[in-house]
Amino acid sequence: MEEAIGVKYDYRGQLIGKRAVVRYADDFVCFCETREDAEQVQRILVEWLKERGLTLSEEKTRIVHLTEGFDFLGFNIRHYPAPQTSRTGWKLLIKREPKNQSKTCRRNSKSFGERYKEPMLKQSWDTSIRSSEAGPITSARRLLKKSSAA
Repeated sequence: MEEAIGVKYDYRGQLIGKRAVVRYADDFVCFCETREDAEQVQRILVEWLKERGLTLSEEKTRIVHLTEGFDFLGFNIRHYPAPQTSRTGWKLLIKREPKNQSKTCRRNSKSFGERYKEPMLKQSWDTSIRSSEAGPITSARRLLKKSSAA
């Protein structure tokens, strides 16, 4: 795909040129410098996919400027003006979409202490901790012992 649209890398694997592609499974995003270039890349990709028996989804395919932003794999990607805090005057922010913040994401936002003290406080001598809770606690205790011994 990269070869078809002209994405080029140097010997270190760093991007050179005016186009870039980010892929994950069957989803991808193409970055271009102008709208005309993006339309040309879309035409090239339609032909490239047609040779392989695939098509672009009309409802998911759109051309937008980075200042408008777009959603990709549960994240919102957008360029914001930041004249006081950036050399270029722009900041690229990648934010998780609120509707995709699952219970796991909220659990991971707890502090280390909150996450590992809760199960310890819940236990008493009469009850036992489930093995899924004991693993992280044991690992945390090991880390604390290692850091205090050093």
